[in-house]
Amino acid sequence: MARFDLEQRFRLIIIAYRAFQHLLTPALQRSCLLATRKHLHPDGRLIVHLFDPRLNRCVQGDPASVMKPAAVRDDAGREVDVVVTDRRPDPLTQTLSETWRWTIRHHGTVVQRSADVLRLRWTYRYEMRYLFELCKFKVLAEYSDFRRSPPQYGAEQIWVVGPA
Repeated sequence: MARFDLEQRFRLIIIAYRAFQHLLTPALQRSCLLATRKHLHPDGRLIVHLFDPRLNRCVQGDPASVMKPAAVRDDAGREVDVVVTDRRPDPLTQTLSETWRWTIRHHGTVVQRSADVLRLRWTYRYEMRYLFELCKFKVLAEYSDFRRSPPQYGAEQIWVVGPA
């Protein structure tokens, strides 16, 4: 994601559902934006979706930072539960590591259990604005949700940028 060359340009590039936050250092984030800029048509648009960090969740020990169970049904009708059992934020690097425990049930019987570790880097709005500027983008719009609401603390970050 930080180093690619597709040898073509696009009028629209979308970095959706917080994928950008899997880049765990500012250097990787900048590299991604520079590679993306290279692939953007001169009148194209880049849309980036992030979460806006809540400061209380950026420190260790916040009990609200561990997710409560959520259950959904998959296409096969199985119940899928996920519980975040551990959350370790690192305020120095602006990263967090979470352990997600998955349970899949079919007709009430557990058919599979697994765990994943998710690592993300949070980026403050002013940092994103500066990263865009460094990578020669201009901010065209900034929202806090998909209904185009103005920026708001602790919501989403939806950025629409174009070449500067």
